[in-house]
Amino acid sequence: MEENIFIVLGDHGADKLLPEKEEVAIDLDHLLSSFSIAELGQPVSDGDIALGVNQRMTYVYDVHNEGILPEVIETSLQEKGIDLAVWQEDGWMKAFSLTTREN
Repeated sequence: MEENIFIVLGDHGADKLLPEKEEVAIDLDHLLSSFSIAELGQPVSDGDIALGVNQRMTYVYDVHNEGILPEVIETSLQEKGIDLAVWQEDGWMKAFSLTTREN
Protein backbone atom coordinates (compact mmCIF):
# COMPACT_ATOMS: atom_id res chain seq x y z
CA MET A 1 0.00 0.00 0.00
CA GLU A 2 2.88 2.41 0.65
CA GLU A 3 4.14 2.07 -2.93
CA ASN A 4 0.83 2.46 -4.76
CA ILE A 5 -1.29 5.40 -5.80
CA PHE A 6 -5.03 5.08 -6.15
CA ILE A 7 -7.06 7.41 -8.33
CA VAL A 8 -10.80 7.30 -7.77
CA LEU A 9 -13.01 8.62 -10.57
CA GLY A 10 -16.76 9.04 -10.88
CA ASP A 11 -19.20 10.06 -13.58
CA HIS A 12 -21.60 11.91 -11.25
CA GLY A 13 -24.29 9.38 -12.16
CA ALA A 14 -25.12 11.49 -15.21
CA ASP A 15 -27.93 10.28 -17.38
CA LYS A 16 -29.92 11.66 -20.29
CA LEU A 17 -31.56 14.92 -19.34
CA LEU A 18 -33.00 15.80 -22.74
CA PRO A 19 -34.43 13.79 -25.61
CA GLU A 20 -31.72 12.39 -27.92
CA LYS A 21 -32.85 14.56 -30.81
CA GLU A 22 -32.16 17.73 -28.85
CA GLU A 23 -28.64 19.18 -29.13
CA VAL A 24 -27.01 19.60 -25.73
CA ALA A 25 -23.47 20.59 -26.71
CA ILE A 26 -22.41 24.22 -26.35
CA ASP A 27 -20.03 25.54 -29.01
CA LEU A 28 -17.60 27.41 -26.76
CA ASP A 29 -15.36 28.40 -29.69
CA HIS A 30 -18.29 30.24 -31.24
CA LEU A 31 -19.75 31.54 -27.97
CA LEU A 32 -16.40 32.97 -26.82
CA SER A 33 -15.18 34.01 -30.27
CA SER A 34 -14.58 37.59 -29.10
CA PHE A 35 -11.73 36.23 -26.96
CA SER A 36 -8.54 34.56 -28.09
CA ILE A 37 -8.75 30.99 -26.78
CA ALA A 38 -5.48 29.16 -26.14
CA GLU A 39 -5.29 26.25 -28.59
CA LEU A 40 -4.78 22.71 -27.33
CA GLY A 41 -1.12 21.76 -27.67
CA GLN A 42 0.04 25.38 -27.98
CA PRO A 43 1.45 27.62 -25.24
CA VAL A 44 -1.37 28.85 -23.01
CA SER A 45 0.13 32.34 -23.21
CA ASP A 46 -0.98 32.47 -26.87
CA GLY A 47 -4.56 33.17 -25.76
CA ASP A 48 -6.57 35.61 -23.65
CA ILE A 49 -8.34 32.68 -22.00
CA ALA A 50 -7.69 28.98 -21.57
CA LEU A 51 -10.46 26.40 -21.20
CA GLY A 52 -10.53 23.26 -19.11
CA VAL A 53 -13.57 21.39 -20.41
CA ASN A 54 -15.29 18.27 -19.13
CA GLN A 55 -18.73 16.81 -19.77
CA ARG A 56 -20.64 19.04 -17.36
CA MET A 57 -18.65 22.21 -16.83
CA THR A 58 -15.77 24.32 -18.05
CA TYR A 59 -13.04 26.10 -16.15
CA VAL A 60 -12.12 29.40 -17.78
CA TYR A 61 -8.73 30.91 -16.99
CA ASP A 62 -7.80 34.55 -17.55
CA VAL A 63 -4.33 33.71 -18.87
CA HIS A 64 -2.80 37.15 -18.42
CA ASN A 65 -4.82 38.19 -15.33
CA GLU A 66 -6.33 41.10 -17.24
CA GLY A 67 -9.65 41.05 -15.39
CA ILE A 68 -11.68 39.82 -18.38
CA LEU A 69 -13.63 37.12 -16.52
CA PRO A 70 -16.68 39.37 -15.86
CA GLU A 71 -16.96 39.90 -19.62
CA VAL A 72 -16.51 36.15 -20.24
CA ILE A 73 -19.24 35.43 -17.68
CA GLU A 74 -21.63 37.97 -19.19
CA THR A 75 -21.03 36.54 -22.66
CA SER A 76 -21.40 32.95 -21.46
CA LEU A 77 -24.68 33.50 -19.66
CA GLN A 78 -26.28 34.63 -22.93
CA GLU A 79 -26.23 30.94 -23.92
CA LYS A 80 -29.46 29.26 -22.75
CA GLY A 81 -27.59 26.05 -21.93
CA ILE A 82 -25.45 27.79 -19.33
CA ASP A 83 -27.25 28.49 -16.09
CA LEU A 84 -24.49 28.96 -13.52
CA ALA A 85 -21.23 30.88 -13.32
CA VAL A 86 -19.00 30.77 -10.23
CA TRP A 87 -15.81 32.75 -9.81
CA GLN A 88 -13.41 33.90 -7.11
CA GLU A 89 -13.23 37.60 -6.42
CA ASP A 90 -11.50 39.34 -3.51
CA GLY A 91 -11.12 36.04 -1.66
CA TRP A 92 -14.83 35.18 -1.98
CA MET A 93 -16.60 32.72 -4.23
CA LYS A 94 -19.37 34.48 -6.13
CA ALA A 95 -22.11 32.87 -8.17
CA PHE A 96 -24.61 34.00 -10.75
CA SER A 97 -27.27 31.58 -11.86
CA LEU A 98 -30.24 31.35 -14.18
CA THR A 99 -32.47 31.85 -11.14
CA THR A 100 -30.58 35.04 -10.29
CA ARG A 101 -30.91 36.19 -13.91
CA GLU A 102 -34.71 35.77 -13.85
CA ASN A 103 -35.17 37.86 -10.68
